[in-house]
Amino acid sequence: MALEQLTERQGEVLEKLRESTDSNRCFTTIRQLGDALGINSLNGVVHHLKVLERKGYITTDSNVHNGIRLT
Repeated sequence: MALEQLTERQGEVLEKLRESTDSNRCFTTIRQLGDALGINSLNGVVHHLKVLERKGYITTDSNVHNGIRLT
C-alpha cells in the first residue's frame, strides 16, 4: 500500500517524531511534540497526528501513555 503524500508541515511533524522517538519508537508526549514544533494548541498537534495516522505514517493507541508509533 502506497502512503499518501504529506504537506510540508506534516513532513516537519513526522520528522520531529522520528528525531524524538526512543528505542521503542514511542514519542514521549503530545505536549512535548507541540513544544518542539512551536504549536501552542494541543488540538493542533492532535490534528496533525490524526492526519499522519490516516495517511499511514503512524499508529496511535489512546490506551497507552506513549501510544504514538511510527509505521
